[in-house]
Amino acid sequence: MRAVVPLRSKVEVSVEMDIASARYLVEALRVEAGSAPPGGEVKIFLEQKDKSGMVIMVLSAEDLSTLRAMLNSYMGLLTAAGEGVG
Repeated sequence: MRAVVPLRSKVEVSVEMDIASARYLVEALRVEAGSAPPGGEVKIFLEQKDKSGMVIMVLSAEDLSTLRAMLNSYMGLLTAAGEGVG
């Protein structure tokens, strides 16, 4: 029998864009962040620099499989949002 060791992991993703688009994206992502899978957590931040904004997502999970699934989902959301505002 093998022992399974939980590997709490974290990934940080940052995307820079104009401040209006960044605000729109943060609000959309915060809605989705409330539905993180069991064992996962998503935190969304906005840093404003002059006329640009840095959207920062911190994804963490109790295991790598959950983290990978969350990363795939949120990268898809970022791609769709980028196409929508771009």
